[in-house]
Amino acid sequence: MGAVLSALAVLAAGFGAPAPCSAGIVIVPDDHPTVQLGIDSGADTILVRAGTYAESPTMSAAPNRSRIVLMADPAASPRPTLQGLAVSILDHDTGDLNVVGLRVVNRVTVRTHRVIASYRFEACLLEDGLWHGGPPPAFDHAGGLTLLRCVIRGAVGMTVGSLTMESDTVNAVGGMSFHAIDPIRVSNCWFRDSPIGLELFIRTGGASVEVVGSEFENCDIGLRVTDNDNSALVLVQKNRTQN
Repeated sequence: MGAVLSALAVLAAGFGAPAPCSAGIVIVPDDHPTVQLGIDSGADTILVRAGTYAESPTMSAAPNRSRIVLMADPAASPRPTLQGLAVSILDHDTGDLNVVGLRVVNRVTVRTHRVIASYRFEACLLEDGLWHGGPPPAFDHAGGLTLLRCVIRGAVGMTVGSLTMESDTVNAVGGMSFHAIDPIRVSNCWFRDSPIGLELFIRTGGASVEVVGSEFENCDIGLRVTDNDNSALVLVQKNRTQN
């Protein structure tokens, strides 16, 4: 147990999170037989051991529990697999939900209606993409999305307040589309085998958009940016296209 917690603290520090204390950690299936029960336990960090879990859990932030980390055991090989996953921040103003190192077979659904909501997926394999689990939120209540070193397949369609993508591999056969406000940062990603590699709809005046150092391979359209009022500050450089 001590070795697991030590490795967990190192990995958590690696994605910008403070090292959790052991009192805030539960392990699935050691402490709880299912991932959903681990989440429902109230722990800040849910560590999931290797295995296939026939469930589609829901992560929901609450006023007294605004930050949740759902992550693979750093020693897990192969990575833990979930059938599906839903994440939501609906009933209060802040929330910070982090998913690290998991494989999700079916579409991940996101629900957000709060400005300061934050959703982060790191080193995940999302086999069927990422989508809103209900009607998209108002643009000024969309929250922020970070995708870091993920492999994303299927289709992606999201309304976000801010978007950060770094070192992701995207093979979204149904396309990857974001309605976004500000800022948007996409760097060192690989978009491949899609009608449109990345599509951005800018929904606020003067937004800052950067797409840098990425590769678009076998895409009919690599990058398409639509700016409603032609006031966005768009930087597109050091990208590469290949067919």
